[in-house]
Amino acid sequence: MTRKRRFHGRRFHFKSPPLKDLAIQRFKEWSEENKGFYGGFRNWLKENGYGPSTLNIYGAAMRMAIGYLRKPYWTIDPEEDLERVRGHLAKSERTHGTQADYCKGLLKLAEYIRLRCHRPKEEKELPWAYTIGSLSLQLQNDIREFLKHCQRNWKIEQRWERSRDTLYALGIPLRWMAEQADLKDIRDLTPQVWFAFLDDRLAAGMKPETVNCDLSSLRHFVSFLRGLERAVCERFLLVEPLKAGWRMPKDVPVEQLRKLQTTIQAQANSPHSGHRRVGRLDLAWFLLMLHCGLRTCEVRQLKLQDIEWEAKRLRIEQSKALKDRYIYLDDAVLSALRSYLAVRGQAEALPT
Repeated sequence: MTRKRRFHGRRFHFKSPPLKDLAIQRFKEWSEENKGFYGGFRNWLKENGYGPSTLNIYGAAMRMAIGYLRKPYWTIDPEEDLERVRGHLAKSERTHGTQADYCKGLLKLAEYIRLRCHRPKEEKELPWAYTIGSLSLQLQNDIREFLKHCQRNWKIEQRWERSRDTLYALGIPLRWMAEQADLKDIRDLTPQVWFAFLDDRLAAGMKPETVNCDLSSLRHFVSFLRGLERAVCERFLLVEPLKAGWRMPKDVPVEQLRKLQTTIQAQANSPHSGHRRVGRLDLAWFLLMLHCGLRTCEVRQLKLQDIEWEAKRLRIEQSKALKDRYIYLDDAVLSALRSYLAVRGQAEALPT
């Protein structure tokens, strides 16, 4: 009788498996610093709640990256160098799913390099020149002040995207008005100028809902400047939006919700560990939104410390308008959360 190998409980050890890709340096040929960096990367992933299968995939991605680049980890550029690695891996015959998993591992590696080498990720520059660069300097300065005011109510992680969206929302109508109606100051924004822009947008096939969004953005901007005691056209603030269709969302039929929950539940009970983990995560998301009314952005930002298990409630911090509130949880939601955490492992952020 052949003896069965015992893998459970074995201590992790560094391996140098044979590689078919000769461009990738083998692990045993690495410097001691890079070997230690690899061990630190795996420990960092464990501390953040990643399971054995993810450790293996992300670890393989890191071995290929370090082996391909053949340079000390502290000299690796998280952007340019790892993009070279992605390009090299894309030429291999690996499946699409494997390629996607390795790309996720490289993203985690970039995050760990920035953390270990104290190199914070550079914030992307907002599209100032494209959105408002053609406006007068006075209007540009006004928009910058308005953006600073708005950013006080936005979370840091949402600030860049919301700032970009605000620039586009103001830039589109104001650029047209500057070009077609010689708009140079906010006092020049009159109802006549707005209606000329409105006619142009409708002639281009824009829907009333879209044009109403433009009007809303401009009215907020003008109201802000009026609050700073700037001279504005008061009549513009009296312009009414166009009548639009009923915009209330339609309820999802109960049968469709049941089918969706059944599908998620089946995956949560899958014998495959990876599918089971994803299924339990999906079930927790689904029930938090269905039973508790949470928004997707609120679910993504949940942390373990936000759950009060004894009181059966959840603290939502700085959601809409940066307000806090409590949400009470029923037994189904609590059970789904415990079931997911049992396979996810301990970490601060819930949806990991």
